Amino acid sequence: LVLLLALVLVRGILYAFLSPPWQGPDEPTHYHYLAALAADDQILPASIPVLPDVYAAVWENASKYRIWDYTDWPIRGYIREVAPEERFLARAGGLYYRYLFPVYELTRSWPLESQLFALRAWSAVLNTLTVAAVYALARTILNDDTRRERALAWAAAALIAFRPMAMFIGASLNDDNLVTPL
Repeated sequence: LVLLLALVLVRGILYAFLSPPWQGPDEPTHYHYLAALAADDQILPASIPVLPDVYAAVWENASKYRIWDYTDWPIRGYIREVAPEERFLARAGGLYYRYLFPVYELTRSWPLESQLFALRAWSAVLNTLTVAAVYALARTILNDDTRRERALAWAAAALIAFRPMAMFIGASLNDDNLVTPL
């Protein structure tokens, strides 16, 4: 099991670093939301302010990495103007983003793409927790300590570990990543 978990972690980190910047689903929006939530001092806000400078910087950086070429944007190169008084609705307390706060705080002074890669790698840890949780759940359900049941629990964990799309999403900046280990 330890070898499988190490493989999942290494694979997740490889996905995090080999996927082009901002190519995970909605990564620019998730990054901006993380930055806005970190700038807000409320514990459970109903809404958080849009940060026009961060918003513009993220989309400018995403454009540098040709986000328009890899997605199905209706208008290529269009970056919506945001007003300083605009607000985001809070997303279920922002638990995923709060999980990312330590890495975000450590990397705040880094270039955006470097921050993104560090946040993706930290997010990839959640995939490892998911695989461990599946193994533990299977061992609980298959409560006889036989070789067959240990093998079935390991197979269940391996089945979860090697889903390519789940690994890609799990190694991107996306708040869905906290759902699977929970």
